[in-house]
Amino acid sequence: MEHCKNSVPCWIMPLYKVAETIQPEQEMYDYVIIDEASQLGPDAIFLLYITKNIIIVGDDKQTSPEYVGVSANLMTPFIQRHLKGIPFDNYYGTDFSFFDHAKLFCDGMTVLQEHFRCMPEIIEFSNKHFYAPDGKGLYPLKQYSENRLEPLKTIFCTKGYTEGKGARIINEPEANEIAVTISKLIDDNRYNDKTFGVITLQGNQQASLIQKLLLETIGEQEYHKRKIVCGNSASFQGDERDIIFLSLVTAHNHNRSALVKPEDERRFNVATSRAIEQIYLFHSVQLDDLSNTNDLRYKLLDHFKNHNPQQIILTSPIKRNIGTQPDPFDSWFEVDVYNDIVRRNLSAIPQYEVAKGRDILLIWLCYCQMEPK
Repeated sequence: MEHCKNSVPCWIMPLYKVAETIQPEQEMYDYVIIDEASQLGPDAIFLLYITKNIIIVGDDKQTSPEYVGVSANLMTPFIQRHLKGIPFDNYYGTDFSFFDHAKLFCDGMTVLQEHFRCMPEIIEFSNKHFYAPDGKGLYPLKQYSENRLEPLKTIFCTKGYTEGKGARIINEPEANEIAVTISKLIDDNRYNDKTFGVITLQGNQQASLIQKLLLETIGEQEYHKRKIVCGNSASFQGDERDIIFLSLVTAHNHNRSALVKPEDERRFNVATSRAIEQIYLFHSVQLDDLSNTNDLRYKLLDHFKNHNPQQIILTSPIKRNIGTQPDPFDSWFEVDVYNDIVRRNLSAIPQYEVAKGRDILLIWLCYCQMEPK
């Protein structure tokens, strides 16, 4: 790379490869663009040295870099000894990402609020609890057909219980239920060619158990065909699947603490925003069993149980009567336009919300064709 970097205008590589292949020189590149900066730690700071301009892309509401076996307490003495007097020296520890560091010195931030991946009901959980409170609400712009899958599904495991603790905690009945459900969906024509992912919301051992059960139930060929990954939130950072299966893990016999920390918020945010079309939430407790309403488990289960459904798709003409137009129309003109649409064998959603405003009608063009003139 040292010999050809001046001939090739653009290089794309992971951070470790940059460190391995270049001899750093000050401002040797015109631009460096960093994607998933929230996944990088202070070891990425050298990128500031080698570029004249830098574009940093990330999300501080998603999972931060994981330093396996390295605790914050272990790093503190080294920071105090070697970085004493350097501004914001605490940001060089394990609790902060390169994106956090960048927010200190960047001139400004551009917030991208349009969301295209998830169904509106799915991304609403993240929007409500993680983005809107900071004034950075997301606008779901996902396009979908009239016969879409139900975005949010819950399955209550009545006989669920936990074994083990910490990262090795498992809920075998919940794991079995996930394996059985996935096996059934594979035989459902509505799920043909859909990709699946399984995310456990506590510990790592549960994911290994589910993977083992799936390989026994559906076989290795189907497992790979569906691009199944069983893991935690970090396993899916920057990734997506058509259908995501969440395992809440906790149960009646689990002596649990409420999940309320910022790192818990990041895990739940990533876990609930990986699904394109549908999320299944498997749980062994009900809302009444979760006494702390600030617990992210409670908030997630409450969202699945009590979410507001999307606007109803209408297909039949509305009869004109004397008096005020029916809800949700604002005028009889809207009703007349709507009637002309549905008489052409199309469907419509009145007062469909789009970003900050709303359209008069959303017209469904899928599986139908406008009449020729």
